[in-house]
Amino acid sequence: MIGVIILNFLFAVNLILRKVILDCAQPIFLQGIRLTVAGIVLLGYLYFYKRSLIKLQRQDIMLFFQASLFFAYLSYVLSVITMNDLSSARFAFMLNISPFITAIICHFFFKESLSRKEVASLILGFIGFMPLVLVGQQDGIESASFFSIPGMWLFLSTVAYAYGWIVVSQLVKERNYSPLFVTGVAFFCGGMATLLTSFVFEGWLHEAPVSDLLKFTTYMIAIIFISEVVASNMYAALLKRYSATFLSFAGFLYPIFSALLGWIFLQEKITYNFFISAIIVGVALYIFQLSEKEKTKGRIS
Repeated sequence: MIGVIILNFLFAVNLILRKVILDCAQPIFLQGIRLTVAGIVLLGYLYFYKRSLIKLQRQDIMLFFQASLFFAYLSYVLSVITMNDLSSARFAFMLNISPFITAIICHFFFKESLSRKEVASLILGFIGFMPLVLVGQQDGIESASFFSIPGMWLFLSTVAYAYGWIVVSQLVKERNYSPLFVTGVAFFCGGMATLLTSFVFEGWLHEAPVSDLLKFTTYMIAIIFISEVVASNMYAALLKRYSATFLSFAGFLYPIFSALLGWIFLQEKITYNFFISAIIVGVALYIFQLSEKEKTKGRIS
């Protein structure tokens, strides 16, 4: 259990570092560099050590395109442009609604049935989200309202991320591609597209995308080390001991830690509506995960 707590604490630390690094770098450029480097590292590892896993069939090109577009490009770009406008707590909380969005997408677009418990959890999750939706402006942070522009961008980012994971899952489970190859291609292609977007919209010709190269490099190394090296490997190790269902539910520690660290290091306020939403949505997610467990047992039996 200590490992699960540390994992979500690291996710929160990574979020705070990404907010801090925006003081010296353009947001889209930051995501473009991060994605591109991650893609190069993953594909480079496969090229030198697992070259047999590098394969791409023509009929799957559109699936790889969708993975790059939704899982990497849209989800990362739409989230990073909202980061300065959203408190750490709200940003992490909204990202944690992805299991509900995934269930809705699978139901309407992939004709997967929903049990009564899953429907009940979706309704409860929607109700739990209301305190964040209905509360107005707070300390000048526009994101206090879900219907603000940053709130809507982050919601669309979460939808893109959820759909992207569905496509990645198809490529891995149904098309038998290596997870490292799928994510490596998605990160590299999405990263290059993100850098192109940064060049067009962040005006490299008029202003350098990085104002403090030493600070940017230091924080970027820390972010990549925590996220891509430590946290990802810790998550894989924890999957050997805990179920993916439990780890998904434990992910609600992420916004709690983010709220605490944002309060300590960024002087962000934590309000009552955040805790009300977190408790209600946490219960909804627990009910949802119980239903998933019952489905899994039913398939095995």
